[in-house]
Amino acid sequence: MCVFRKCLCKCFINILLSCLFVLITIGGQCRKPYTRNPNLKFLVGDTINQSLHCFNPLVSVDGQRVYYLTTSIDSFYETGSLYSINTDGNNNMHLFQGYFDLAALSSVNTVALHPCEDNTGLSPESLLLLLNPSSMTVDTLPIVVARVSNMEFNSDGNHIYYSIVEYSPSSGRTRIYRLAIADSSNVLLLDYGWPLGFDVNSRDSLCLDSIMSLPQINPAEEEWVIGTPGYENSHFLIRNTELNMLDTLPDSLIPYSDGTVGYAYWFPDGQNIAFMAKPYSDPAGTDPGAIWILENIFVQIDE
Repeated sequence: MCVFRKCLCKCFINILLSCLFVLITIGGQCRKPYTRNPNLKFLVGDTINQSLHCFNPLVSVDGQRVYYLTTSIDSFYETGSLYSINTDGNNNMHLFQGYFDLAALSSVNTVALHPCEDNTGLSPESLLLLLNPSSMTVDTLPIVVARVSNMEFNSDGNHIYYSIVEYSPSSGRTRIYRLAIADSSNVLLLDYGWPLGFDVNSRDSLCLDSIMSLPQINPAEEEWVIGTPGYENSHFLIRNTELNMLDTLPDSLIPYSDGTVGYAYWFPDGQNIAFMAKPYSDPAGTDPGAIWILENIFVQIDE
């Protein structure tokens, strides 16, 4: 009997050790945060139950808050309501309910939102909403098409630039419009036979990019532009427009080794960014994102 108990205990211990090894192995393969990088800061998201998808962060003019869109992961599409949170992770607030697939922020902290009829993202509307978070007043602005690929305010917040990118099997086409907030007029600025991302600099000139779908101009040093290949990817790109150089940033600047990043947005100091990160690379787009902050970018590039 004693021998039987010893054998049973030994077998039980071996099973426990095997289960522990499997859990550690699976856990390591599923999620590999670069915790060795103290410049990466998790801000908001559901990393436990993965029930929320957070995306499209926008940093306030004073650098103290981050606006972002979030939705339940069961929608399986990037349409969400507007939230804001302090950059230290406190005071997470629900600001505006809806199904929005794009957001932009002006120099006076006015938020532009592109709505869809439902959470599928398949029925975008031909209008933009203009939200003042201080007064919670909303204006409606008409646009010429329903499906919008990107939008940005100009320097004084009186115009919104938005693009429509249409893809074909062999190429694509980009149209960029300027919407005047005062009289709701839409002016076509560019009609180009290739997919392009864009941003608007302090002189209200377009910065076009054929690789980054959502390029972001550094507000402190405008020759620097950050983004990812396409809308999200496994790495960041940074471009120097004066030197005509494009570099891939190190893997140590993203939270997950097997994941993706996107929606990079500079802080006003031009040293840090807020961005979306997903723990896995998911071509179907159903993996939930969270909002992170990367500090001291140029220090880490120089190293």
